[in-house]
Amino acid sequence: MSDFIIVTDTSIDIPDEIIKNDSTLVFPISVIMGDEEFKCDLGERKTLMPEFYSSMKKGLMPTVSIPSSDDIHSFLDDKMPEGKDILYIGASEKYFEIHDRFKTALDLIKEKNPDRKCNVYPSGTSSVGLGFLLLPILAGTEDINSISEAIHFLDERKALLHQYVMVEDTFHLKRGGIFTGNDQITSNAMKIRPILTLSEDGSVIAKSRVRGTNQAMDYLAGLAVEEAGNEKLFIIGHANAQERASRLAEVIKEKLTDAECIITDIGPVAGTYLGSGAITIAF
Repeated sequence: MSDFIIVTDTSIDIPDEIIKNDSTLVFPISVIMGDEEFKCDLGERKTLMPEFYSSMKKGLMPTVSIPSSDDIHSFLDDKMPEGKDILYIGASEKYFEIHDRFKTALDLIKEKNPDRKCNVYPSGTSSVGLGFLLLPILAGTEDINSISEAIHFLDERKALLHQYVMVEDTFHLKRGGIFTGNDQITSNAMKIRPILTLSEDGSVIAKSRVRGTNQAMDYLAGLAVEEAGNEKLFIIGHANAQERASRLAEVIKEKLTDAECIITDIGPVAGTYLGSGAITIAF
Protein backbone atom coordinates (compact mmCIF):
# COMPACT_ATOMS: atom_id res chain seq x y z
CA MET A 1 0.00 0.00 0.00
CA SER A 2 2.84 2.35 -0.88
CA ASP A 3 0.66 4.88 -2.73
CA PHE A 4 -2.27 5.11 -0.33
CA ILE A 5 -3.19 4.77 3.30
CA ILE A 6 -6.17 3.14 5.00
CA VAL A 7 -8.04 5.32 7.47
CA THR A 8 -10.48 3.66 9.86
CA ASP A 9 -11.88 4.58 13.28
CA THR A 10 -12.22 3.13 16.76
CA SER A 11 -15.56 1.52 15.98
CA ILE A 12 -13.36 -1.32 14.65
CA ASP A 13 -12.81 -4.24 17.00
CA ILE A 14 -9.75 -6.38 16.36
CA PRO A 15 -6.58 -6.64 18.47
CA ASP A 16 -4.78 -3.29 18.46
CA GLU A 17 -1.46 -4.84 17.47
CA ILE A 18 -2.93 -5.89 14.11
CA ILE A 19 -3.95 -2.30 13.31
CA LYS A 20 -0.65 -0.68 14.28
CA ASN A 21 1.28 -0.31 11.03
CA ASP A 22 2.62 2.46 8.82
CA SER A 23 -0.18 2.05 6.27
CA THR A 24 -3.11 2.66 8.63
CA LEU A 25 -4.48 5.62 10.55
CA VAL A 26 -7.18 5.19 13.18
CA PHE A 27 -9.43 8.12 14.00
CA PRO A 28 -10.37 8.17 17.72
CA ILE A 29 -14.13 8.45 18.25
CA SER A 30 -15.05 9.86 21.66
CA VAL A 31 -17.56 8.43 24.13
CA ILE A 32 -19.32 10.61 26.70
CA MET A 33 -19.71 9.00 30.14
CA GLY A 34 -21.56 11.14 32.63
CA ASP A 35 -19.90 14.55 32.61
CA GLU A 36 -16.67 13.32 31.01
CA GLU A 37 -15.70 12.79 27.39
CA PHE A 38 -13.19 10.04 26.68
CA LYS A 39 -11.30 9.92 23.39
CA CYS A 40 -10.98 6.25 22.50
CA ASP A 41 -7.44 6.34 21.17
CA LEU A 42 -5.99 3.13 19.85
CA GLY A 43 -4.07 1.40 22.61
CA GLU A 44 -5.66 3.47 25.36
CA ARG A 45 -9.25 2.31 24.95
CA LYS A 46 -8.42 -1.06 26.53
CA THR A 47 -7.66 0.62 29.87
CA LEU A 48 -11.03 2.37 29.70
CA MET A 49 -13.13 -0.74 29.15
CA PRO A 50 -13.38 -2.30 32.65
CA GLU A 51 -14.65 1.00 34.12
CA PHE A 52 -16.81 1.60 31.06
CA TYR A 53 -18.72 -1.69 31.28
CA SER A 54 -18.88 -1.58 35.06
CA SER A 55 -20.49 1.86 34.82
CA MET A 56 -23.01 0.57 32.26
CA LYS A 57 -23.94 -2.24 34.64
CA LYS A 58 -24.60 0.40 37.30
CA GLY A 59 -26.94 2.30 35.00
CA LEU A 60 -24.66 4.84 33.30
CA MET A 61 -25.88 5.70 29.80
CA PRO A 62 -22.86 6.47 27.58
CA THR A 63 -23.25 8.19 24.23
CA VAL A 64 -21.00 8.28 21.19
CA SER A 65 -19.76 11.74 20.26
CA ILE A 66 -19.59 12.06 16.48
CA PRO A 67 -16.74 14.35 15.41
CA SER A 68 -17.20 17.34 13.13
CA SER A 69 -15.82 17.42 9.60
CA ASP A 70 -13.36 20.09 10.79
CA ASP A 71 -12.07 17.75 13.53
CA ILE A 72 -11.59 14.98 10.97
CA HIS A 73 -9.89 17.33 8.52
CA SER A 74 -7.50 18.56 11.23
CA PHE A 75 -6.67 14.98 12.20
CA LEU A 76 -5.91 13.99 8.61
CA ASP A 77 -3.98 17.19 7.93
CA ASP A 78 -1.80 16.50 10.96
CA LYS A 79 -1.34 12.74 10.59
CA MET A 80 -1.42 12.01 6.85
CA PRO A 81 1.88 11.40 5.05
CA GLU A 82 2.45 13.97 2.31
CA GLY A 83 1.07 13.00 -1.08
CA LYS A 84 -0.63 9.76 -0.03
CA ASP A 85 -4.07 8.87 -1.37
CA ILE A 86 -6.73 8.05 1.23
CA LEU A 87 -9.26 5.23 1.60
CA TYR A 88 -11.56 5.60 4.60
CA ILE A 89 -13.54 2.59 5.78
CA GLY A 90 -15.08 2.90 9.21
CA ALA A 91 -18.30 2.82 11.20
CA SER A 92 -21.45 1.74 9.37
CA GLU A 93 -22.90 4.49 7.19
CA LYS A 94 -26.33 3.14 8.14
CA TYR A 95 -26.08 4.33 11.74
CA PHE A 96 -23.08 6.64 12.15
CA GLU A 97 -22.84 10.18 10.80
CA ILE A 98 -19.05 9.96 10.83
CA HIS A 99 -19.26 8.38 7.37
CA ASP A 100 -20.75 11.55 5.81
CA ARG A 101 -18.45 13.79 7.81
CA PHE A 102 -15.42 11.95 6.48
CA LYS A 103 -16.77 12.58 2.99
CA THR A 104 -16.91 16.31 3.70
CA ALA A 105 -13.42 16.34 5.20
CA LEU A 106 -11.96 14.44 2.25
CA ASP A 107 -13.67 16.81 -0.19
CA LEU A 108 -11.78 19.64 1.49
CA ILE A 109 -8.52 17.75 1.03
CA LYS A 110 -9.27 17.14 -2.65
CA GLU A 111 -10.01 20.83 -3.18
CA LYS A 112 -6.48 21.65 -2.03
CA ASN A 113 -4.92 18.61 -3.71
CA PRO A 114 -6.86 17.84 -6.92
CA ASP A 115 -4.52 15.03 -7.94
CA ARG A 116 -5.07 13.15 -4.70
CA LYS A 117 -7.53 10.25 -4.60
CA CYS A 118 -9.79 10.30 -1.54
CA ASN A 119 -12.42 7.58 -1.24
CA VAL A 120 -14.98 6.70 1.41
CA TYR A 121 -15.98 3.03 1.41
CA PRO A 122 -19.45 2.05 2.70
CA SER A 123 -18.61 -0.73 5.14
CA GLY A 124 -22.18 -1.47 6.21
CA THR A 125 -20.84 -2.79 9.51
CA SER A 126 -18.83 -1.98 12.64
CA SER A 127 -17.05 -3.76 15.48
CA VAL A 128 -15.73 -7.23 14.53
CA GLY A 129 -17.51 -7.05 11.17
CA LEU A 130 -15.35 -4.08 10.24
CA GLY A 131 -12.37 -5.94 11.66
CA PHE A 132 -13.14 -8.95 9.47
CA LEU A 133 -13.32 -6.81 6.31
CA LEU A 134 -10.01 -5.09 6.96
CA LEU A 135 -7.96 -7.82 8.66
CA PRO A 136 -6.22 -9.26 5.57
CA ILE A 137 -5.25 -5.78 4.38
CA LEU A 138 -4.08 -4.60 7.79
CA ALA A 139 -2.17 -7.82 8.46
CA GLY A 140 -0.49 -7.63 5.06
CA THR A 141 -1.69 -11.04 3.91
CA GLU A 142 -3.27 -9.54 0.77
CA ASP A 143 -1.14 -7.92 -1.91
CA ILE A 144 -3.04 -4.65 -2.34
CA ASN A 145 -1.26 -1.94 -4.35
CA SER A 146 -3.96 0.62 -5.11
CA ILE A 147 -7.25 1.99 -3.83
CA SER A 148 -9.13 0.35 -6.71
CA GLU A 149 -7.65 -3.04 -5.77
CA ALA A 150 -8.57 -2.46 -2.13
CA ILE A 151 -12.16 -1.55 -3.02
CA HIS A 152 -12.48 -4.64 -5.24
CA PHE A 153 -11.16 -6.83 -2.43
CA LEU A 154 -13.50 -5.22 0.13
CA ASP A 155 -16.52 -5.66 -2.17
CA GLU A 156 -15.82 -9.37 -2.46
CA ARG A 157 -15.18 -9.81 1.25
CA LYS A 158 -18.25 -7.78 2.22
CA ALA A 159 -20.45 -10.01 0.04
CA LEU A 160 -19.30 -13.02 2.07
CA LEU A 161 -19.54 -11.44 5.54
CA HIS A 162 -21.67 -13.06 8.23
CA GLN A 163 -22.07 -11.22 11.52
CA TYR A 164 -24.11 -12.10 14.59
CA VAL A 165 -24.41 -10.62 18.04
CA MET A 166 -25.83 -11.84 21.33
CA VAL A 167 -26.90 -9.12 23.75
CA GLU A 168 -28.32 -9.44 27.23
CA ASP A 169 -31.17 -7.22 26.10
CA THR A 170 -31.90 -4.74 23.30
CA PHE A 171 -32.24 -1.67 25.55
CA HIS A 172 -29.02 0.06 24.51
CA LEU A 173 -29.54 -0.77 20.83
CA LYS A 174 -33.01 0.75 20.95
CA ARG A 175 -31.78 3.74 22.93
CA GLY A 176 -29.18 4.44 20.26
CA GLY A 177 -31.60 3.96 17.38
CA ILE A 178 -29.72 0.91 16.07
CA PHE A 179 -32.44 -1.72 16.61
CA THR A 180 -35.99 -0.65 15.85
CA GLY A 181 -37.92 -3.87 16.37
CA ASN A 182 -41.42 -3.43 17.76
CA ASP A 183 -40.73 -5.45 20.90
CA GLN A 184 -38.28 -4.75 23.68
CA ILE A 185 -36.42 -8.04 24.01
CA THR A 186 -35.33 -8.40 27.61
CA SER A 187 -33.45 -11.19 29.28
CA ASN A 188 -33.17 -10.55 33.00
CA ALA A 189 -36.03 -12.66 34.31
CA MET A 190 -35.90 -15.72 32.02
CA LYS A 191 -32.33 -15.30 30.72
CA ILE A 192 -33.55 -15.07 27.13
CA ARG A 193 -30.62 -14.01 24.96
CA PRO A 194 -31.52 -12.08 21.79
CA ILE A 195 -29.50 -13.05 18.72
CA LEU A 196 -29.25 -10.30 16.11
CA THR A 197 -27.74 -10.06 12.65
CA LEU A 198 -27.40 -7.66 9.71
CA SER A 199 -29.78 -7.51 6.77
CA GLU A 200 -28.53 -6.94 3.21
CA ASP A 201 -28.87 -3.17 3.62
CA GLY A 202 -26.91 -3.19 6.90
CA SER A 203 -29.91 -2.93 9.23
CA VAL A 204 -29.72 -4.70 12.59
CA ILE A 205 -32.53 -7.26 12.74
CA ALA A 206 -33.59 -10.05 15.10
CA LYS A 207 -32.41 -13.54 14.18
CA SER A 208 -33.60 -15.60 17.15
CA ARG A 209 -33.95 -15.85 20.91
CA VAL A 210 -32.18 -18.46 22.97
CA ARG A 211 -32.69 -19.30 26.63
CA GLY A 212 -29.43 -19.32 28.58
CA THR A 213 -25.98 -17.95 27.75
CA ASN A 214 -24.29 -21.32 27.16
CA GLN A 215 -27.08 -22.32 24.82
CA ALA A 216 -26.68 -19.00 23.01
CA MET A 217 -22.96 -19.72 22.51
CA ASP A 218 -23.84 -23.15 21.13
CA TYR A 219 -26.37 -21.53 18.80
CA LEU A 220 -23.82 -19.00 17.51
CA ALA A 221 -21.27 -21.76 17.01
CA GLY A 222 -23.83 -23.75 15.03
CA LEU A 223 -24.49 -20.77 12.76
CA ALA A 224 -20.76 -20.27 12.28
CA VAL A 225 -20.09 -23.89 11.35
CA GLU A 226 -23.14 -24.08 9.07
CA GLU A 227 -22.54 -20.81 7.20
CA ALA A 228 -18.76 -20.45 7.12
CA GLY A 229 -18.21 -22.50 3.97
CA ASN A 230 -14.48 -22.41 3.21
CA GLU A 231 -13.87 -19.59 5.71
CA LYS A 232 -11.82 -20.75 8.67
CA LEU A 233 -11.25 -17.39 10.34
CA PHE A 234 -13.66 -16.22 13.03
CA ILE A 235 -13.36 -12.94 14.92
CA ILE A 236 -15.15 -13.01 18.28
CA GLY A 237 -15.72 -9.83 20.25
CA HIS A 238 -16.82 -9.63 23.87
CA ALA A 239 -18.04 -6.80 26.10
CA ASN A 240 -16.32 -7.66 29.37
CA ALA A 241 -17.29 -11.32 28.83
CA GLN A 242 -14.03 -13.19 28.17
CA GLU A 243 -15.38 -16.54 29.43
CA ARG A 244 -18.32 -16.42 27.04
CA ALA A 245 -16.04 -15.61 24.11
CA SER A 246 -13.67 -18.43 25.05
CA ARG A 247 -16.55 -20.90 25.24
CA LEU A 248 -17.77 -19.86 21.80
CA ALA A 249 -14.28 -20.32 20.35
CA GLU A 250 -13.95 -23.74 22.00
CA VAL A 251 -17.26 -24.97 20.60
CA ILE A 252 -16.34 -23.78 17.09
CA LYS A 253 -12.94 -25.50 17.28
CA GLU A 254 -14.56 -28.72 18.47
CA LYS A 255 -16.62 -28.75 15.28
CA LEU A 256 -14.02 -27.23 12.93
CA THR A 257 -10.60 -28.42 14.03
CA ASP A 258 -8.76 -26.13 11.59
CA ALA A 259 -10.69 -23.00 12.62
CA GLU A 260 -8.76 -19.91 13.71
CA CYS A 261 -10.59 -17.85 16.32
CA ILE A 262 -9.39 -14.35 17.16
CA ILE A 263 -10.87 -13.10 20.44
CA THR A 264 -10.92 -9.36 21.03
CA ASP A 265 -12.61 -6.75 23.19
CA ILE A 266 -15.68 -4.87 22.04
CA GLY A 267 -14.54 -1.29 22.44
CA PRO A 268 -16.54 1.56 23.96
CA VAL A 269 -17.96 2.73 20.60
CA ALA A 270 -19.75 -0.52 19.75
CA GLY A 271 -20.15 -1.29 23.46
CA THR A 272 -22.29 1.83 23.91
CA TYR A 273 -24.95 0.11 21.80
CA LEU A 274 -24.41 -3.55 22.71
CA GLY A 275 -24.04 -3.28 26.49
CA SER A 276 -22.02 -5.28 28.98
CA GLY A 277 -21.99 -9.04 28.41
CA ALA A 278 -22.50 -8.90 24.63
CA ILE A 279 -20.81 -11.33 22.28
CA THR A 280 -20.40 -10.74 18.56
CA ILE A 281 -18.88 -12.90 15.84
CA ALA A 282 -17.88 -12.22 12.24
CA PHE A 283 -16.72 -14.69 9.62
